[in-house]
Amino acid sequence: MPVFVIHRQDDQAVPASDGRYLAEHISGAEYAELPGQDHTLYVGDQRAVHSTVIGFLDRTVAGGAMRAVLRRADRRNAAGTGWDALTPVEREVAALVAADLTNSQAAARLRLSPHTVDGRLRRGFAKLGVNTRVELTAEYTRVTG
Repeated sequence: MPVFVIHRQDDQAVPASDGRYLAEHISGAEYAELPGQDHTLYVGDQRAVHSTVIGFLDRTVAGGAMRAVLRRADRRNAAGTGWDALTPVEREVAALVAADLTNSQAAARLRLSPHTVDGRLRRGFAKLGVNTRVELTAEYTRVTG
């Protein structure tokens, strides 16, 4: 089982040498020393902790797949929110859903698979901050008048 020991350089409660000792005496353990003096990991610089833990999990558990998934999620989140953030296909799907078509009917109309329509619909939900087809329809009606 992968073991990861994280310690802060200037930890006020336990010296960093104790963290290094622990990692050295656990077979195969990986050690990371972060800047800072807080003993509790959820206090202080969280970006460094998150990045370090994600890197460890990516290397030892996910075989590099975790960072790729996070990069894709970041790109999707960077697209923004609201109607302006929708892609042309997401807008078409929203219009067809607002016209009361099922995913299968929208897929046939757009010459896409129902799975693709479902994915576009879910991304549209996320960008619009809605959870249901009814809410999407209400938003569509509000925006298009």
